[in-house]
Amino acid sequence: MKLRYLILATALPFGYVNGYSQENNVVLDYDQITVGYMHNSIDFDGGDVTLNGVGISASSRYGNFVLGVGLGNSWIEDTDASVLQMGAGVGYVFELSDSLHLVPSIALDYEKIHDFTYYYGDTWVFTPSISLNYAATESLELSVGVGYSEPFNTEVLGEDISVYTDGAFAGSVGGEYAISNNLGLVGGFAFSDNSTLFTIGLSLHY
Repeated sequence: MKLRYLILATALPFGYVNGYSQENNVVLDYDQITVGYMHNSIDFDGGDVTLNGVGISASSRYGNFVLGVGLGNSWIEDTDASVLQMGAGVGYVFELSDSLHLVPSIALDYEKIHDFTYYYGDTWVFTPSISLNYAATESLELSVGVGYSEPFNTEVLGEDISVYTDGAFAGSVGGEYAISNNLGLVGGFAFSDNSTLFTIGLSLHY
């Protein structure tokens, strides 16, 4: 469940040796800290809303389990408001082969819309997902995924509107290229029926 992040979100266990023959510690490795930039475009009631933000995430692998956390903030263009996002998740790595991993995961996120002085609304989001991570070369990993996000406990200006919110499916494609032994360049694209998200960043593997 690499937190791309993640989204996101998007690690080797102690004493674990990756079976894939590689010259770096980046490809198919889940012990990482990632910082990045995200650009989100949303079709909201017939109009476009654009957000630009930054985020940081970390994940670690213990046996076949991957635990991850993430924190981000996106600013809504032409307003003073921003969206604070924080969450955590857990995934399980099925090693289909030395170069192919299947990773189902679940994540819980909290999102809050606010500005410097005022609170507008917040929600919790539960997301089960599954991703396929493939070592295309010794230095390049490619990933595809699909998930379903279900909001709950959603409030706007103090009023509970959970009965009016719906869940949504989203797909994603991404990749990571090893630019050094422990440093990767990551990028991704996620999409749903009314939004698109682009991400780019650096990932430090430890």
